[in-house]
Amino acid sequence: MTRAFRKTSSPKKEQQLTCRKCRKKSDFADEYCSNCGKELPDWENRRTILNLRVAQNSIAFIAGIFFLSFIWAFLFEKASLLILAENLVVGLIMTVLFFYSKKFPRPAVFTATGLFVGLLVLSAILNPETIFQGIILKLAGIVISLNAIRSVFG
Repeated sequence: MTRAFRKTSSPKKEQQLTCRKCRKKSDFADEYCSNCGKELPDWENRRTILNLRVAQNSIAFIAGIFFLSFIWAFLFEKASLLILAENLVVGLIMTVLFFYSKKFPRPAVFTATGLFVGLLVLSAILNPETIFQGIILKLAGIVISLNAIRSVFG
């Protein structure tokens, strides 16, 4: 699982920051962009950037779950048009939330988590047989959603 960057942890060598001026990648330990020389964010801001990436990736994972569910239901289960549409629409909403999270991470993460958990609960109420269907993906989605919430407050 992805872990939020904590104050006590040191940066990994392969982590990179994107310069806000020239959009080139720089090593995480660099103080200035290796391309244009612009000063890169300080350590505290770097932690925030990494935490926001965790949140964004979590939303992308949940969107992926719905797109995979759409493909699975279409190819293997011959599901009804309503179920296909639900998975496709929710996947698209999660994709929009992913892009929205770049400017407003907290509302996007809360909306994505609420939508995901709400649909799980609604599905279980409407059809209790679905509770254990895809339980591994459901649990992974919940854990990743909670990690995303923790990361935006990290």
